[in-house]
Amino acid sequence: MEQLLLKNGIILDGREKMQPVKKDILICDGIIFGKKLLNPAFNYLITLFFLVPIAKICKCKLVCYNSGIGPFPSKLSRFMAKYLLNNCDLIMFRENDSKNLAKEIGVKNEILLTGDSAFINPVSDDSVAVKILKEDYNEAISREAHKSQ
Repeated sequence: MEQLLLKNGIILDGREKMQPVKKDILICDGIIFGKKLLNPAFNYLITLFFLVPIAKICKCKLVCYNSGIGPFPSKLSRFMAKYLLNNCDLIMFRENDSKNLAKEIGVKNEILLTGDSAFINPVSDDSVAVKILKEDYNEAISREAHKSQ
């Protein structure tokens, strides 16, 4: 399912950038919450909120895949999350707390519970892990050297 969704969609992963692929599906893979709501560099709920009408005009399917939600400390953040989720064609959450919160804020769409995709992906070879650790270590050393200057 994940490969099918990623093959034909507009991917919004909430961590780095939006990467357009085609125009069939919009995938939200991350945590949707209300803290620092008006800062799109920190919270992408506000970005998704404004993308919903565009996705609908372009006839994109809107999918919340492998997501979690909450908390929503303000009425505005609850409204925006409810609007986003009620406009999804498919909602798949990682855990039951998100499903319960979605129902609590008024989401009417069916919500599926799935496993976290981090546990579904194939495990990398040990050489990949060693390479990542070396890069992280070198970056940390560089940061510390920069601080002491």
